Amino acid sequence: INLTANGGGTYSWSNGTAVVGTTATITVNTPGTYTCTVTGANGCTASIAQVITQNITVPVAAITPPSSTILTCTTQSIDLQATGGASYAWSDGTNSLGTTSLISASSPGTYTVTVTGANGCVATSSQVITQNITPPNAAITPPTTSILTCSTPTINLTGTGGGTYSWFDGSSVIGTTATVTVSAANTYILTVTGANGCDATTSITITDNFSTPTPSINASNTILTCNTTSITLVASGGGTYAWTGGSTAASLVVTTPGSYTVTVTSPNGCTATANQVITQNITVPTASISSTNNGQLTCAVTSITLTATGGGSYLWSTGETTASIAVTTPGTYSVTVTSPNGCTATASQVITQNITAPTAAITPPSTTVLTCATTSLSLVATGGTSYSWSNGTANVGNNATLSVTLPGTYTATVTGSNGCTATASITITQNSTPP
Repeated sequence: INLTANGGGTYSWSNGTAVVGTTATITVNTPGTYTCTVTGANGCTASIAQVITQNITVPVAAITPPSSTILTCTTQSIDLQATGGASYAWSDGTNSLGTTSLISASSPGTYTVTVTGANGCVATSSQVITQNITPPNAAITPPTTSILTCSTPTINLTGTGGGTYSWFDGSSVIGTTATVTVSAANTYILTVTGANGCDATTSITITDNFSTPTPSINASNTILTCNTTSITLVASGGGTYAWTGGSTAASLVVTTPGSYTVTVTSPNGCTATANQVITQNITVPTASISSTNNGQLTCAVTSITLTATGGGSYLWSTGETTASIAVTTPGTYSVTVTSPNGCTATASQVITQNITAPTAAITPPSTTVLTCATTSLSLVATGGTSYSWSNGTANVGNNATLSVTLPGTYTATVTGSNGCTATASITITQNSTPP
């Protein structure tokens, strides 16, 4: 503390024991009574005293004991309250944590507060915070079986490793004791909570096989036909089989139509039945043959198409296997018709032929000589259904009757109704010599 005196020419300071200064101002750092004697220029003196006291009492630094000094899964922070001073400074040994009297500790360590009193004196206090977040060792004791069956409709599940237990089936909590009884296939989740509030989970999958089996009968075909005279029925879906009739094999060969039933027994003892109806189709197809041109070959129709109907496949006496064939010679043609059921029938078709040529003729005219008096002649062809006239160079007409005005040889090509042809000719001369 600086003490400054005034009022004179010279100064003399004393602490009651010794002179401590001769200037107007002195600095003192110990408590006591400091007296200054002031001497004026006239040699007269006066004295004044100042008492200096001292307060260096260290504050009582303290941390109010928290309710717990252990961080857990449920206690994730702990409030530390410091007392004893005017200001505070917290530290975890590495970092400054704040200057308030209250802080929240969320990690383990040693927390130290530096408490400063109003007189500037300081003191410290520390609090050790530990942590216990070790999860429990959750486990489920393996049951004797994890499969629900008709003989084992329920299974007991027992959890270990903690203080409290919670069983979850995926949609809701089904139990809060160490042991629960389940009766449905599912994945069951066990949450074990230790004394420190930490959780651990484990699960177990329970399957089931207590529903009735799903039997089925597989048959390559269900219809007996002329091709398929026996059918093998193969049962599936269980462990053992019993057919109506006494057979206990999975497969059964049947040769007659009817309803066949198998009883399937699964390994869990549950049973179910399946049925298969076997029918029969041995109907013979209705074979028939249709032909073009009424089944007759002619000079105009040199090929006839025969078309078979009534079945799924065809075999002709010619070796062909299509439904339709083309024939060019007369004769009897047969086809074997096979229906999808393998049954067969035959049909035949007689093919005839008409290639007789027509009798071509030209009705003789009254004269075959063109003259100055007879300038045209009418030629009439007979014997067919159509006619074509030629003069040896070009076609000169397509009717039965032809009118000619020039000499020459005229040929009529006669076509019969069967398309066959024949010809007839006549020579026309001319006499137009003037007298």
